[in-house]
Amino acid sequence: METISINPAYELTKQILAVLGCGDPYRASLRKFWQDSNASGMIDILELDYEIAGLCQYPDYEIRRIEPITISVQDGELPQVDVREDFPTVPHLMVSRDGKQRYLCYTDLSYSEIRYRLNGRFIVECINEWFAKTARGELHRDDQPLEPFFYGTQDVIIVNPRHISRNFARFRETHQNGRLMLCQVSDIADRTGTSLYVIIRLSLQPSADNIIHHPPNTLRELLGWFSVKQLAEQLLGELRSILNIRHKPKEFQSLFASTAALFSCPCIITLNIPQRRKQSGTVERSDYRVFLTERKTFGDVLRDFGIQRERTNGNKNKKGKVSNKPIDTGKNNLGENIGIRQLDLHWAITPTLAQIYNGIGVGYKHLNYVLVGAGALGSQLFEHCLRSGFGKWTVIDKDVVFPHNLARHILALNSIGQPKATALENYAKTILEDAEVSSIVADVLDPTNGEAVEALDAADVIVDVSTSVAVERMLAMDVKSKARRISLFLNPCGNCLVMLCEDAERKVTLDQLEMQLNSILAGKDDYAEYYSLPSTIAYATSCRDITSRISQEYIALSAAAASKELKRAQVAASANIVIWSISDDGIVADRYDGERWHSVSCGDWRVFMRGSLLQSLQTKRTERQPNETGGVLIGQYDFSRKIIYIADMIFSPDDSIEAPTSYIRGCENLPEQIQQIAKRTYNSFGYVGEWHSHPGSCTAMSSVDERLLCTISEVNESDCLLGCMIICGGVDNFSIYIHENSATHSAMFKYISKS
Repeated sequence: METISINPAYELTKQILAVLGCGDPYRASLRKFWQDSNASGMIDILELDYEIAGLCQYPDYEIRRIEPITISVQDGELPQVDVREDFPTVPHLMVSRDGKQRYLCYTDLSYSEIRYRLNGRFIVECINEWFAKTARGELHRDDQPLEPFFYGTQDVIIVNPRHISRNFARFRETHQNGRLMLCQVSDIADRTGTSLYVIIRLSLQPSADNIIHHPPNTLRELLGWFSVKQLAEQLLGELRSILNIRHKPKEFQSLFASTAALFSCPCIITLNIPQRRKQSGTVERSDYRVFLTERKTFGDVLRDFGIQRERTNGNKNKKGKVSNKPIDTGKNNLGENIGIRQLDLHWAITPTLAQIYNGIGVGYKHLNYVLVGAGALGSQLFEHCLRSGFGKWTVIDKDVVFPHNLARHILALNSIGQPKATALENYAKTILEDAEVSSIVADVLDPTNGEAVEALDAADVIVDVSTSVAVERMLAMDVKSKARRISLFLNPCGNCLVMLCEDAERKVTLDQLEMQLNSILAGKDDYAEYYSLPSTIAYATSCRDITSRISQEYIALSAAAASKELKRAQVAASANIVIWSISDDGIVADRYDGERWHSVSCGDWRVFMRGSLLQSLQTKRTERQPNETGGVLIGQYDFSRKIIYIADMIFSPDDSIEAPTSYIRGCENLPEQIQQIAKRTYNSFGYVGEWHSHPGSCTAMSSVDERLLCTISEVNESDCLLGCMIICGGVDNFSIYIHENSATHSAMFKYISKS
């Protein structure tokens, strides 16, 4: 680098010169150094002939091996790097309003974010990378969004995407820290403090230059992007469409008190700019830009384009019309007197946009969900789904909001005394104007509530968060609906969340998954304290006015996990059980595939037997041959529906006597094991009956078996239970026997594992 006597104001300037002075790998000739100043302080200005390192042999653009550049260094700002005035139009090149000054956009970070790594080497590397990648056409990656057509602005307008095609809309105007914000209000919202705006909609031809332009200051500058033909077709068409409302009395009167009110409306101009990555490519996106007329009305716009209201027979209020003739570009101002102000467009949140922001894939199906239970867990789960645009929801709950609910509920003070379901629907509309949410204030257990019955029947998925076994069983077996059922609930202490999820075809139902869960709880030491009871507190005077002391953090973690799992379930058709264990160190999930159950009718009873249990009985029979073996059956009775669930067994105690033609079941440690199962399942599981094997394939009862069944019946009778016995024979043969009211019922069946 040539030696020129300089005295830089900034250390960064000295570092840039030092890096370039080394000559490896970056080289430049210093043509001139000078200084300037502005309100922010001194500016060091370096005029250089910069030699681009790594410039490709055949650049995509007319970029020279040695480019003249000017680097301006100023305190508190990123250095500005100007290029020659005739530098080709390329991505990430900033252009001044008059088009004469062009400078590099070499980083997407602000000065405050990058200052900690800002030194001379960094600046020079950024400059060289910009040139080298631009020459190869790689600076703007294929996976990178296209550049906006105009620079942004701090002023904001918020528009509902569904209403972008309207010619009239109401907005609420606010100002904060010098920023103007226009927020569109819905048709049913309170109109206090709002104003009606006329919206003029324009659209440019597709653009592929992929550079950022300075926004126009007047309507005439904006319209300079249009050809005369486009201007005539689009602008006149829009004005006709807007004025045509005067010929629709009902719609006109709903918006305006008079024609004068229409002409006094401020104007918003929307500009749709279709963008292509390449000139021959397809349109990749539409860049919407919005402009507000500065202190000018719709009437002012008409006058500036030479469009006047006609007066006939002295009638000053005679309605005028827009001529079909092209606008006279020689006689009218064409918007020169209409100052405009660019507004940064923000789309109002919609379910579709919420899905995009939450990363929900395009293959997502918008299903009808019914949420049964709007308590703490249900409300927080609902909020996660709502904010991610997931599902169309109907909320069913009969309860109202009490003050103590707010400790763990998403609702606020203004909801106290309201039905939870209704309050959640109203809350949803404060987040998503277009939220697809309805509510039913009802007890879901009431079969006479037609509205609830209809909602359940129309659902694609029913999500039970009622924490009620009665509700879960009713939804599983009594509701006539094709909907898949999912049940979510916390254990008493709130440190375990459980999800029972049916398969899409409902071959495994919630009640069966509930029994499988009990088997898991009974058999795994990890869940020995699942049913530990938390401390409670009375929130009112009734003996039932008790609530648990459970951390809000546990509810929040559980709701987030449940929301994520609901989304996973939509694309997974299989049945499963998920148990999340929550601790101070985080949350861990254990997953179990839902098991198939085998069912038979036996007298008036329906018996459901877990498939893995029947398989285990056959395995134990084979292992102990030629002797007979057996054990105790564990499960649960549902007396209201006459169902017996047989889920587990306790295998032959050590003091049992096994022989080729007989089996005498022992008792060693048996009472303790049954008591432990009852404790771990909160008395959901208990002794159901006995099972034993036969050496051959015959599963008919012997006389000894008949006496055994009677004995079982007598023992169970004191607990108001039935006598139940399973005989396991060869070739996958089984028989089940039930003794009730001195009568014996039986059913023979085969079970062949499908695994």
